[in-house]
Amino acid sequence: DHRNSSGGPVSVGKKLASYIAGSSATGSVFAKSVYNDKNQNSNKTLLFENTDYPLAVSKLVVITSRSTAGATEMVMNGLYPIINTVVSVGDTTQGAPELMDGRSCLKKYYFWLVTAKAVNSLDKDFYDGFPPDKREIDDISRAFDDRQEKCLKEAIQYLETGQFSGK
Repeated sequence: DHRNSSGGPVSVGKKLASYIAGSSATGSVFAKSVYNDKNQNSNKTLLFENTDYPLAVSKLVVITSRSTAGATEMVMNGLYPIINTVVSVGDTTQGAPELMDGRSCLKKYYFWLVTAKAVNSLDKDFYDGFPPDKREIDDISRAFDDRQEKCLKEAIQYLETGQFSGK
């Protein structure tokens, strides 16, 4: 459930994606940081890493909202080429593939500047966000773990049947 996840450290996203993808993805491309034509020497490739308890799922349903952004979107984007089925339910994600680097100034200030964009192994970014495969409202009248909560209910239905309701 990533509907209230506005991002975070790329290293955490990479670790989560590595657990989800499993051992067969270890060493393959999770994401690439792409700088402008004046800074191509700064481009980096981030690889899926080995984990102690890999899941190796074949289907992933991500619950998303307009608040889903950054490293959270990187998890989805990095897994699309690796996992057979990655679908989402909820709302379109924010579309924030920007990467930042920290820079000090006068030993007094520290600035985080947007310096690159993240793409997956297929060079796909996500500036437009990820539209949901099943649009559903965030049912705030129910607890997140309530199986009748609309987004969770759709996610469970997809995992059990391979289809969302109404499709």
